[in-house]
Amino acid sequence: MKGGKGGKDIYTSKLEDGTWSLPKNMVEINSSSNEMFPFVSNNILFYSSDNAESKGGLDVFWKILGQTDKAKPLEGLNTEFDDFGVYIFDDMAKGYFSSNRNSKTGDDLFF
Repeated sequence: MKGGKGGKDIYTSKLEDGTWSLPKNMVEINSSSNEMFPFVSNNILFYSSDNAESKGGLDVFWKILGQTDKAKPLEGLNTEFDDFGVYIFDDMAKGYFSSNRNSKTGDDLFF
């Protein structure tokens, strides 16, 4: 999309009075790599990226929305395989994610 940083980017849009605003690039997280699979819980954005900080393939990162801190990898979850598509419960103590870490079965869902 015009205004993107390259690869796949994540955008935001607001629903106001039944109409969506124009998409806005999340420049604080997007890079020339691929940022995908966004999920927000408790004002924390979780997403996957294959940026230079990943262990290999896609890794899950998190960032508190509205703060200037840099996004951080989600420790204890990422591997050298693709780790993506998280869902975190409101209590922030458990959730689901997808990964292809078991190469015999392809993409699997983990709890």
